Amino acid sequence: MSNSLLRRKKKYEYKNGTYVSFVGSTIDYPDPLFFKYYSMIKSWIHKKEYDVTTITHEEKELAQKNPGFHEKLLSEIQEKIKNSEQLVIILKSPIADTEDSWCNHEIHYAVDRHNLPIIVAYLDTDYILDPMHFYEYWPLSLKCRILSNKASCIHIPFRKEPFKDAVAQFSKQNKPKGNSMGVYSEKAYEIFGIKTS
Repeated sequence: MSNSLLRRKKKYEYKNGTYVSFVGSTIDYPDPLFFKYYSMIKSWIHKKEYDVTTITHEEKELAQKNPGFHEKLLSEIQEKIKNSEQLVIILKSPIADTEDSWCNHEIHYAVDRHNLPIIVAYLDTDYILDPMHFYEYWPLSLKCRILSNKASCIHIPFRKEPFKDAVAQFSKQNKPKGNSMGVYSEKAYEIFGIKTS
């Protein structure tokens, strides 16, 4: 299922955005490749720039120093997620049960308030048939909602074809099968041109 694009008349008037959260880029240890991945996503799904949104390391850093901006940024995150069809969470590596406060807000707004599906994209694998193999990659806020089956998720590798398909297919109205443990089949990976064995 593909989503039709809406022209923006004013900020956040679109209703089919994709909100991107990158777990592993913190205030103290920003990941220099974040914008590389973010730019790849925008090129893959061919949405206008305002339809693919995130918050940057610079915004997080400023919010940490300025309480007024912190509240403003939280409000902006909520508005961006409210106008999105899905939340994308990019996971880089095992994180040993740590919590990411920004990711926690994003997941809370996306799942608990707006009932968005989550596309969980892993950077260091070519395919995923069993999400539990990546249990240690999940930040606590995501882990709690996966294990309690409160989140509707599709777990995918950060690869062009499965990513494009997930964004085009899954939305508030069309959730992934498998509840919080949704994956693509081996046949689907074959169609994507990805070997699973």
